[in-house]
Amino acid sequence: MRVKNWGILFLCIAVLLGTVACGGNGVAPNGMTGAEILEMSQTASVNTMQFSATVEVNAMGEAMTMYMTGAADEMNREMYMTTTAPEIYDEATQVYVVDDWIYTTDSNGDWIKTELTDDIWEEQNPTSQQMGLMEGFVDAKYLGMETIGGSNCYKIAIDPNWAALFSAADMSGTEGLSTEEMIDMIKDSSCTAWVAENTYFPMQIFFSMTMEMDILGQKYSVTMDMTMTFSNINQPVTITLPAAARSATEVSYEDFMAGEW
Repeated sequence: MRVKNWGILFLCIAVLLGTVACGGNGVAPNGMTGAEILEMSQTASVNTMQFSATVEVNAMGEAMTMYMTGAADEMNREMYMTTTAPEIYDEATQVYVVDDWIYTTDSNGDWIKTELTDDIWEEQNPTSQQMGLMEGFVDAKYLGMETIGGSNCYKIAIDPNWAALFSAADMSGTEGLSTEEMIDMIKDSSCTAWVAENTYFPMQIFFSMTMEMDILGQKYSVTMDMTMTFSNINQPVTITLPAAARSATEVSYEDFMAGEW
């Protein structure tokens, strides 16, 4: 089994791609506040996209970097994602969703598959996860205009609502911690989103966080920086299942969700 959950160190990666709560002050050149720009982004229809991300983690003096690339087709419920983490895995992890099945590789590089369900799609699909960033509002501030991937973008600072985030992501039970305990671990965080001026498509997210954990009576700090960039939004994407995956071993929904493969 390839490790599916890296524990507390990576809890906030999923949170980052999930629901973030925001609000507004500061005014953009078009007269809109940060909150209003994010509200407009919610109405922008994102059907297809390509994405890439870099996640840098420093935990207990050990530095780790994870790289993700992929593409998603929301309307046809298809996607692929490749993840590399040189300090953790010798080989890349691949995930494909095609024809109502999800395929991925285990720790030996062998392919497994299970039937796609709505909850698996929502968990794996970066399009729906990313659009969740624009839902719910606590605080958001317009910072200025910057160019991302050739698009002129509104730069907006976001103040996350951690209670809502962990609750929406249903992550508090994963490591046997309450939502309050997880929030107490967060000592510093910042989140910035770039939204395209003309289309209101989300183009990039940067997230930085420091967490403090008590392990065996000792305090340890964990820092994480993540940058995720979106491109070719609503452009045709081709998602082709690798030939080796066609003979994937089928596992049950329960085993897939538990990582028992």
